[in-house]
Amino acid sequence: MEDRRGKLAADRPFAYRLTKDGKALVSWRGKEIMIVSGEKAARIRGKAERGDEQSMQLLLAKMIGNFKHGNER
Repeated sequence: MEDRRGKLAADRPFAYRLTKDGKALVSWRGKEIMIVSGEKAARIRGKAERGDEQSMQLLLAKMIGNFKHGNER
């Protein structure tokens, strides 16, 4: 897995917040875009414990996928 354009390492557009009930709230540039639970939230929690920020950004980008469809600003 790699960041071919280098956007994730430089900008770090994704953020996450782990909740007590096992969910993860994922945001992009300050806007919450997804709530994940179950296996996906466990993967985020595991990466967070390891502390590698670049691989966390890549994981969140791949997990979210293409979410912008032309009308976002």
